[in-house]
Formats: sequence, C-alpha cells, structure tokens
Amino acid sequence: MEYGISTSCFYPELTENSVLNLAEHGIKTIELFLNTYRETKPDFSKKMKRYLTEYQMKAISVHPFTSGYESMLFFSEYPGRFEDGLEHYRQLYFDFMHEIGAKILVLHGCIDHISMEKNRYYERFAKMRDFCKREGIILAQENVAPFKSHSVSFIRDMKTYLHGEVEFVLDIKQAVRAGEDPFEMMEVMGENIVHTHISDHTKEKDCLPIGEGDFDFAKYFKKMQKYSFSGAAVIELYRSNFGQIEQLYLAYRQLELLF
Repeated sequence: MEYGISTSCFYPELTENSVLNLAEHGIKTIELFLNTYRETKPDFSKKMKRYLTEYQMKAISVHPFTSGYESMLFFSEYPGRFEDGLEHYRQLYFDFMHEIGAKILVLHGCIDHISMEKNRYYERFAKMRDFCKREGIILAQENVAPFKSHSVSFIRDMKTYLHGEVEFVLDIKQAVRAGEDPFEMMEVMGENIVHTHISDHTKEKDCLPIGEGDFDFAKYFKKMQKYSFSGAAVIELYRSNFGQIEQLYLAYRQLELLF
C-alpha cells in the first residue's frame, strides 16, 4: 500500500504549482486533479513528466475536471453522444496518462436526480470500462454523494450485476456526506478497491486533515489489508478544509505513522 496527496488540496492553485509544492515537501505519490483543457495538452503532460522524473514522484491516478459532464456524455439516452464521449475522454486524458504513467481514471458517473435504471447504468459503465481497458487505463467508479454511486446498495448491486468486473475508488468524506458508513462501503467494494481518497471528520465537519477528527485510520487500513489492497491512499481535501498549508503536511506525517 502506498500513500500520498492529491493536487486537488491546493485548488484553485495552478496544478503545476501544486505538484512543485508537493515535490518540495518530499511527497512521492500523488493524484493529479486536472482543472482545464490546457492541462490535457502535450506541452503540459511533458512538463508533468519532467517534474515527476526530476523529483522521483509517481502519479497514481488522474481525476478529470469533466466529472460534472459525465451524466450528459455517458448516461443520457442519446447513443451517439455516448460514443463521442468515449472518444472525447480518450483524446483528453489517455495520452496524458500514458505520458505521465498514471493508470487509474476516476469516474463520478451520473448525477443522482437523472432518471436511469441501475442496470442500464451498469451496462454503460461496462462499455466504458472495456474501452478504457483496451487503452491500458483502469476506469474506477468513485462513491460520490450527489451521484448515483453514493449509496452502499448501488455499489453492491453494481458489483453483483457486473460479476465483479469493476474497480472502485473509496472516498471517506463522500461516504460521510451521503450518510453512509465508510467501513460498510469498504466491505461492499472489497477486493475491487484500487484507490482510496482519505480525510478525517467529526460529527460537525465532514472533511478535515488527518489527525483533526475522530476517524479510526488504524482500523481503516487494517481492514483494507483484509482485502489485499495494494493501491494508494491519497489525502484529498478541499482548500477550505484547512487554514495553513502546513496542516496538509502535518496530516501526511500522521499518515506516515500508520505505515
């Protein structure tokens, strides 16, 4: 198991500046949260590759800034848009990921209020997964509070319907925001978890730096070992969740003590 920090923690700081900040603090494993089209272009991916090589860092995953469009691109009733959506993602992200060596593409999926039968969603995901797999990319469904993937029951049914042919990103804060138990979400995702976004929380605040809340991370990682998890546990906070940047690195040091 590896551990690191997502560049999303610095938003709205420029992504390249966020990577350099992480590098200067000795962080070796990161998630890249891309924020705009220019960050998918060859010049930017080459710059990222140069930074990663120079500082001996590894980008585990890419979080697309187009997550909010996935309902329209992939989960509408219009088949032509789905096919074009796949090609759009291939052009935006796949070459970038190959350049920097990232394997996991994080998927939010369909917003919860849009009407779509679960089985139809799962079938669309399977087509997307196969498309990504042919390109050497792991498409991983994240549990996200405002999306269909927010609930334990949806994830359980997804895994069953797809006969285990699915990968997941387990996000602690998103489970909390959806009123779900992160440990129950873990049990349902099980051996299909390939990546996890971690954060602390209290009853009053659902997203905090590690060490500033009540969550039992020792128990969390012990249970993850039960499922032979070998991916990365990446701190993913919002910039409003901490005051000083040093709090982010103190959270990382707390994480170090658990490994």
